[in-house]
Amino acid sequence: MWSQSLVFLGTTEVVGRHRPPVEHLDPAPPTSSFPSGHVSAAVAFYCGLALVLATHTRSRALQVVIWVLGVAAPLSVAFSRVYRGMHFLSDVAWGLLLGAVCVAVAARAILFRRTGAERRPAVARTEASVQAS
Repeated sequence: MWSQSLVFLGTTEVVGRHRPPVEHLDPAPPTSSFPSGHVSAAVAFYCGLALVLATHTRSRALQVVIWVLGVAAPLSVAFSRVYRGMHFLSDVAWGLLLGAVCVAVAARAILFRRTGAERRPAVARTEASVQAS
């Protein structure tokens, strides 16, 4: 969530895109329309939560249910942001992409990190095994 917030805030300052010229059903936040921060935050939260829950669940059926809910929530947020007149479709698409990239980077860094022994160069492991014998 933290990384997507930083990228979102930086991007809205640089791009400064106006909201769609339609009637808004909500008051517009002070940030620009591009990308959708609500959507990127929803992807980061719900898909990140789904990733953590699914990796700690053995049941394949339960993993599917977790991922269906984890993907459905951000998609419903995306639909509602366009429906309420707050974003263009491209804003929502880039919000989805931003959230997905942040989840992938966090998953790679946290969930799928290598242990200390795997990080050492192969030569160092070979020398250590020779010395131990």
